Amino acid sequence: MAQVTMSGEAGFAYVSDKTAGVTTSGMAQTDGSVTIAATDDLGGGMKLSAAHTVDLKGRSAVTAENSTMVLSGAFGSVLMGAINAGNGIIGKGAPGAVGRGLDGVVVDGDTPVDLIQYTSPELMTGLNVFVNTAEITVGAGNGSFQGTGMGVNYSAGPLAVTFDSTNYSGYAASVALATQLDSRQRLSFSYDMGVAKVGYGTQAKSYQGTGVDNNQTVMGVTAPVGAFTVSLARVTNDNGAAADQSGTDLGINYALSKRTALNFSSLKFKTDGAASDTKTRLRLKTTF
Repeated sequence: MAQVTMSGEAGFAYVSDKTAGVTTSGMAQTDGSVTIAATDDLGGGMKLSAAHTVDLKGRSAVTAENSTMVLSGAFGSVLMGAINAGNGIIGKGAPGAVGRGLDGVVVDGDTPVDLIQYTSPELMTGLNVFVNTAEITVGAGNGSFQGTGMGVNYSAGPLAVTFDSTNYSGYAASVALATQLDSRQRLSFSYDMGVAKVGYGTQAKSYQGTGVDNNQTVMGVTAPVGAFTVSLARVTNDNGAAADQSGTDLGINYALSKRTALNFSSLKFKTDGAASDTKTRLRLKTTF
């Protein structure tokens, strides 16, 4: 019989946002999702794991977030999923960050993809490689396209490093050449010094037919101080011909228990030639 587990999170916050000189504030639900996961032992060292996550924020909508199935064994693992693929450089570039997050604000945010990925077993201590292909969905009017990539993960002791490279194709004729991604390379690492974790990440994207590049970076530090965790992250986005962006994210987390925390976060970001925007919140969050 498959072993089934359920987990989730809930969070509410007092939020204050200043955008283009106008401040809005009030209570908001920040977190609310449930994940149902199951693992089936297939014998011979193989197993199948499946998980579904739904977003329960709000009063009337239930939205699918991620759905995955992973077949694993001595050969490595094969992941199939419909997921919101993460930024890719925030996780290690700002390791353990407890701030509000600048992904989706200054640097790339989550992207909906239909993905299949093979990850090898360890080729040497802490080292494996992966290859994937994905159908990528972007904003209204931009349709979908395909990405094929490969990468390397290394994690041993205090050091963790990831590199990946992806090429893109399959754009609809209606999508302007200037907005068509040609390739993307990402490199990020984190290092645990004991008293603090530090990290750095960089992403370079090029577009077809324009020669314009987009370069994004993140660097961060996170340190525990008793029941508190403090993190600081700095991100930049060099948009080529468009206006550049930058931002700083500060987070302070107080652990009320292993599952519940009170969190203060403040991020400040700006686009060249415009006034700075700020977002602050005081959030109570629990997991189960």
